[in-house]
Amino acid sequence: MFEEEIEDTWQQSFLTNSTSPYFVTAAFLPLLAKAVSSPAKQVGTVINNASVSGLLRMTQNSQYSYNASKAAAIHVTRQMAVDLSHENINVRVNALALGYFPSEMTTGASNDDNQSNYDIEGFRAFMQSMGVKTVKRMGSPQEIASVILTLATNEFIWGTVTILDGGFTLNLPGNM
Repeated sequence: MFEEEIEDTWQQSFLTNSTSPYFVTAAFLPLLAKAVSSPAKQVGTVINNASVSGLLRMTQNSQYSYNASKAAAIHVTRQMAVDLSHENINVRVNALALGYFPSEMTTGASNDDNQSNYDIEGFRAFMQSMGVKTVKRMGSPQEIASVILTLATNEFIWGTVTILDGGFTLNLPGNM
C-alpha cells in the first residue's frame, strides 16, 4: 500500500495541486486587488481547482499524495479567503471540488473526447462497488462551466468549497 507512492509523485502532487494555486494567486494579487479601486468597485475573484478526494477519509487506488494535496488546496483556499477579504484587498477565494469527470486520470484517454472514451458499465460497476447509488454518469464540461460562472459572478459566494459530484459524497457516510 504505502510502497506504491514514491516521493517524486508526492512532491509533484503538492506542487501542482496546492503550491501552484498559492503562488499564482500571490503573483496576481496586485491585479486582483485593483478591482476594488476600480470605478465599478468590483471584487477580485479566485477559483481554485479542488476535488472531492480532498474531502474524503479514504483513498481511491491508494492515491495518498493526490488526496492529501487536494485537502491542502482546500485548506489554502479557506485561509486565503479569510486573509484576502479585508477591505483594502477584497478578493473572494472559493474552490470547486469535482467528483468524477472525464479526464486522462479517470478514463485513461488523452484526447478532447474523454466523455465518449469511458466504459459506462465499468463506471457504474465501480460506483456500485463503493455503495454509491446516485451517480449514474460522469459529469460534463458544461456542468463545470456553469458552476465556475456562478462562482465567478456571484459576489455573495465567499470562502466556500462547492462540491460538484453528482451525489458521490452523499453516499459515503463517515467518509467526509
